[in-house]
Amino acid sequence: YGNGRGALAADTVITLSSNSTGTATFHQTSGGAAVTSVTITIASATDSATFYYKDTKAGTPTLTASAAGLTSGTQQNTVNPAAPVTGVSITTTQITDATQPTGQSSVQTASGLGGSLQILKLPYTSTSSTDLQIAADGAARGTVTVTVMDTYGNVRSGDTVSLSGSGLTGLVISPTSTTTNSSGVATFDVSSTAVGTANIQALAAAANYGTSFSVIFKSDDRTPPTIDSQASAYSLVNGDVISSSEPLSIVVDLSDTGADASGVDLTSLTIAVTDSAGAPMAGTTSTAGCAAAINCTVQWTPTTALAAGTYRVSLSVEDNNDNVQNKEWTVKVAGGSQLMEIAAGPTDGSGVFNPLAGGTMKFSFQSPSSGSVILEIYRRDGRMVYSTSGIVAPGYNEIVWDGRGLSGGHIANGVYVFRLRASLTTGVTEQTGKMAIFKK
Repeated sequence: YGNGRGALAADTVITLSSNSTGTATFHQTSGGAAVTSVTITIASATDSATFYYKDTKAGTPTLTASAAGLTSGTQQNTVNPAAPVTGVSITTTQITDATQPTGQSSVQTASGLGGSLQILKLPYTSTSSTDLQIAADGAARGTVTVTVMDTYGNVRSGDTVSLSGSGLTGLVISPTSTTTNSSGVATFDVSSTAVGTANIQALAAAANYGTSFSVIFKSDDRTPPTIDSQASAYSLVNGDVISSSEPLSIVVDLSDTGADASGVDLTSLTIAVTDSAGAPMAGTTSTAGCAAAINCTVQWTPTTALAAGTYRVSLSVEDNNDNVQNKEWTVKVAGGSQLMEIAAGPTDGSGVFNPLAGGTMKFSFQSPSSGSVILEIYRRDGRMVYSTSGIVAPGYNEIVWDGRGLSGGHIANGVYVFRLRASLTTGVTEQTGKMAIFKK
């Protein structure tokens, strides 16, 4: 009936509760210890008690005060989000995201009192050549999503968020500033007409929100690089012999011919070797010989010795726009120590060796391993007229002779016998052949 002081016959405990889904606490004094009830004493001059309420969930929770024998009282309250999360640990992870031009996103997560909070999602671009990049054509756009939350994960609507960029003249951010919607989200597009790396920072409520991030824009080059294996006479060709255990060397010229091409990524060079059944062979690739794309020497060394047989060698390289090119060769491991495919003929391919006209003779052969070789040339009566020595590499080798004898003069017309004596890591071998000289 509205009676005041003295209406209660005894001290009365008032139980406090909230229907909030967050962490709701009651306090008898501001900042004091948490309580679940307060007491109205009969000595009170007002027949009332005061309490403070705190919550980690933004919204409109209903508070209830109840006591035995009395009708409960209720009151709806408004809990607003706290200030945007700042000063917390931020980590970045990558996820698949088909909505981005790169097909991936970086997600920045802040660790607050409310747990792990996703505050930024942006196009995933990095310096790794395996990552897709945004084309610098002014049309391809990455989306940056900023979700403004307090440290408890409550979203903040109506906050001003801005995106700023540096390091790239052609960078376009649209819009540069906007307000968060009812879900606490602000969305921006980033694009560029220039190739390069842009550094981007999101600001919420005039404070840095999340760590700054980089977006890489590449030229719209979709043409893979070219591999020219004819960089030298010793380049690998189909049918070549390789060593069973020594490094396999591939000499190539590499170039990037695509529109707006930005060069070959020499660090991406890899070699894979498979046997005739397609099973991969264990080995290591070395690109130490590739200081430049011209006459680039790549080596592959088997982990264990290869058995005699046929193998397929595949070289893979990317350009700096992530376009991949492959080239394959079929080679063989012969085993033993015999030199193979021995041939002798004029270097100019004319079929006539005429040293007086400046012609030279080329002696070529395939070797199953490295070592040294001695070339000796004899007249038919057994007299040696020329001798030279050299180093042998696994695979193709050649020795060039100008037709002069041991005395320095040109030797006479006629048929001669040549002998190759090789001391290889796989053994010693000696093989002979015939050749003819016709001087005009």
